[in-house]
Amino acid sequence: MKTVKAFVVSSVFSLVTGGGSWLTGVDPHPPLPALRPLPGTASAPVTVRTPGRLLAYDPRGDGRAIEVFGSLRAARHIAVLVPGTGWDLNKLLKGSRNADPVRGAQVLRAQMAALDPSARTAVVVWLGYDAPEDIDRQAFRSERAAAGARALVSFVRALPDRARLTLVGHSYGTVVLGRAASRLPEVSDLVALASPGMDAGSVADLGTGARVWAARASGDPIRLSPDVRMAGYGHLTDPVSPEFGAAVFRTGGIRGHNGYYRPGSESVLNLARIILGRAGEVTRG
Repeated sequence: MKTVKAFVVSSVFSLVTGGGSWLTGVDPHPPLPALRPLPGTASAPVTVRTPGRLLAYDPRGDGRAIEVFGSLRAARHIAVLVPGTGWDLNKLLKGSRNADPVRGAQVLRAQMAALDPSARTAVVVWLGYDAPEDIDRQAFRSERAAAGARALVSFVRALPDRARLTLVGHSYGTVVLGRAASRLPEVSDLVALASPGMDAGSVADLGTGARVWAARASGDPIRLSPDVRMAGYGHLTDPVSPEFGAAVFRTGGIRGHNGYYRPGSESVLNLARIILGRAGEVTRG
């Protein structure tokens, strides 16, 4: 593993020192204006069909949307799922078999209901930023995560303050969480799934009072992400490494980079326990 990572680090270093269009080209997607909430409630004039309720929707560029399952007003446990690389509005609304956050929101609520039928929960799918399109230059940099973090902070601060809040990031979404962490004292737990790094060397560097969790499935290729940052590339320490200091939990039979929201999995069961505040029941890795 160390040999493979050394090769990846060497390759990144070669790109940084050698320049080239992949390294120096401008981001093809300039920042979009702030995503505004939809007027009204479920009757807002949106022409797309979704299984949840849209809180915000913007078709410009790759598109952005915020969708909620459950009642935010009544909830006492709220989770916000932040998707990562490759997710855009079209893919979110159409759904996908791979790491689908919309399906994941539904699975998580069902799992929480199974653990505690009396629990009042809501799960938000927050695609309020322009995620990198692919494993490209933007995915190795942090500009989109920084812009996403600003938007995420604004959204979280508008949530009901009486609810227990958990933020769950997947892949590049964990970089967004890392960038937002110090500005979100309202959050009880931060969860990094399949993270390339959170732009921090350790939990202490995140500047958060929240409990920080991390998980990575067996064979997930994200493990090859170099634990460095050079010339603005890379996202620093692997959150599942001992030196980072996160509470690592098991994912069971999950394999690869996707599937962390698979129904009935140890991954989903542990996520539900975290959101419900049942940390003592989480199976540690």
